[in-house]
Amino acid sequence: GRDLLTQLMTGARIAFGAGLGSVSVAALVGVTLGVLAAFAQGWLDDTLSAFLDILIAFPTLLLAMLVVAARSATLGSAVLAIGLAQSAVVARLVRILVKRVLTQDYITAARTSGTS
Repeated sequence: GRDLLTQLMTGARIAFGAGLGSVSVAALVGVTLGVLAAFAQGWLDDTLSAFLDILIAFPTLLLAMLVVAARSATLGSAVLAIGLAQSAVVARLVRILVKRVLTQDYITAARTSGTS
């Protein structure tokens, strides 16, 4: 037989890479969209929020199948699909937190004093 520890370490390396990759994609896309939506005013904020709501409501498995159909069936496609599916949740959370920070007193005082 083969060494069980070697097999476990190989599988853990692949699982760790997939997990780290999907979290990185979700964080990069989610934080960017969330901050953009939080600083946007009016129709742009509404449009980005509606897009995030649609992406959250979209089934993850269907999104994964669409990504795999557009690309090849590789680990990278799975990482991208999971990352994109979770990026909407991250973006929504970042948007809410940034909006909350923007309403703090020190931000209002800084804007009143002329700071951009």
